[in-house]
Amino acid sequence: MEDKRPQPTPDELAEELRRQELAYRKLERAHQALQRSARLTEEIAENSKSVLMRAQQMLVEEVEERKATERELEKLIEEFDVARQSRETFLSILTQQLDAPVKGALEMLKIIASRPLDRTQKDLLELAMTSVRTVETLLRSAEAISNHHRGDSLGDETLRQLMGATQDKD
Repeated sequence: MEDKRPQPTPDELAEELRRQELAYRKLERAHQALQRSARLTEEIAENSKSVLMRAQQMLVEEVEERKATERELEKLIEEFDVARQSRETFLSILTQQLDAPVKGALEMLKIIASRPLDRTQKDLLELAMTSVRTVETLLRSAEAISNHHRGDSLGDETLRQLMGATQDKD
């Protein structure tokens, strides 16, 4: 069978070639734009990866720093407990050891007061009794402070709350 289509003229062929070349250039420009876009996307992805890796490293360092701070706080709490217990023991021993001599001195002063004394002796005795009573009051105050703080967990609780807040942030 013979092809009965009309043959294109050289001008028509040249026009078709120009259209094809324009289409090809347009596709080539689109391809180049896609390549540039792909390169930019790769650069952005690489930069993002670097930023994320730095951020992750910073977070790891911050977590390590917080853990170190937490260990330091735990150590301080232990030292605080030891110091508190030492204070309580000291106050308890102090009040126990001084209680009997102070009571004895006060009783002896009362015995002396029951005897006849001149005015100067009475004044001196009153001054001595006032001094011993002041020491006795101070001992009672120290004992009250010791009893008040014995088992007192206010300071401990504050530190433990701080520790809990630090751990919650991690």
